Amino acid sequence: MTIATDMCTNDASHHQDVPTTSDCLGTAAIAQFYSFAERCIDWARTTRSLQERAVYLQMGLQWLAAGARLQTFLQLKKSKDAKLAFEMEGKHP
Repeated sequence: MTIATDMCTNDASHHQDVPTTSDCLGTAAIAQFYSFAERCIDWARTTRSLQERAVYLQMGLQWLAAGARLQTFLQLKKSKDAKLAFEMEGKHP
């Protein structure tokens, strides 16, 4: 079980900084993407065919890029959500 999964399964809904289900799923997806990339790069290291090596490296780079894009998206979303929550606090006494 990963840290993200552990955090999601603990019943801590009364804590303010508890990750949402969306956060947990996003974190798990990012970890999975990076795991896929690592596998592709490992395959590239072990194959003897230059053509296969190029394909595996390209696949690995695509998984890395997908993980990075999702990570950036979630960080921007979290930042936007935090800004919105802060603005809402200021409007309500």
